[in-house]
Amino acid sequence: MLFVSIIFFSCSKSTDPAELRLLRTVSNNYNGNVLYTEYGYDDQGRITTITQHENNEQPAVAVTISYNGNEATLLSYPDFEPMANETKQVRLTLGAGGRMVKRIEYYHEVPMATAIQTSEKFRYDTLVCEYDVTGLLKKTTASSYDSASLNPTFNIVSRSTTSASYTTVSGNLVSQDEYAVYPIIKRDGSITTISGGSTERHNVFKYTKAFANNTDFKNAAVLNEFHRYYEPWLNSNYKNMTEQVIRNTIDKDKNGSVVFTITTTIDIERTYNTEGLLSAVNIVPGTTQYIAINYFYGK
Repeated sequence: MLFVSIIFFSCSKSTDPAELRLLRTVSNNYNGNVLYTEYGYDDQGRITTITQHENNEQPAVAVTISYNGNEATLLSYPDFEPMANETKQVRLTLGAGGRMVKRIEYYHEVPMATAIQTSEKFRYDTLVCEYDVTGLLKKTTASSYDSASLNPTFNIVSRSTTSASYTTVSGNLVSQDEYAVYPIIKRDGSITTISGGSTERHNVFKYTKAFANNTDFKNAAVLNEFHRYYEPWLNSNYKNMTEQVIRNTIDKDKNGSVVFTITTTIDIERTYNTEGLLSAVNIVPGTTQYIAINYFYGK
């Protein structure tokens, strides 16, 4: 699965930051593996390919992006399940300033002929964004349909609805509060079972170090597809980047009883290059998958 943080490491020669664009990233994870990611562009400066490899593997195109008017379509063939053929398509509708206003994801997984007792899976998600008058995110609503069928008599369907609110103070995102409800219906022959529950996720962002919000925002809508869960979406209108995120997750069953809760504090150290753009991030091991990330960009 593709996971990419949106921060950049520049070449040593000083230049106009507005002329720079993301070229590649190097991400070190907690167990010593290194993920390399490269970005390809068209003649309009739009990202059209994302190529990846881990350690000494051969680079391979992970995502292709095409454009039609105000829509961007991202197509990939992930390998979450090695015994199945998978297709993932994400269509982004862009609004003012290139900001995403709607996202539709389609995912389909078909088991290979050699697979035993694996099911065909289908997922369809829709996300809608709302912004305030300054162009900062204030609300998102989402719906999801997830189905898995092993045979004509066995089927599992999960539907979810999610809403999230974003609170901005003095130009910075200070909190994100997300609520999701997901009933799950399982049919096995004549027997129907209903389960599922709800999830709350609360993020609090701190800015005492006042890290500048200076990066390349030209392809923010596409790059936000791979932003880390603890980072706010790329948006040039924010004043600062956070140095600490306090994340609280609460899971409840279908009757409303708490079954799981966890609070995690993520401390982020950021450094900048001579052009003033964010060049590297280091995170205390044990709280995120990637603990050191450097990004390279140029013309």
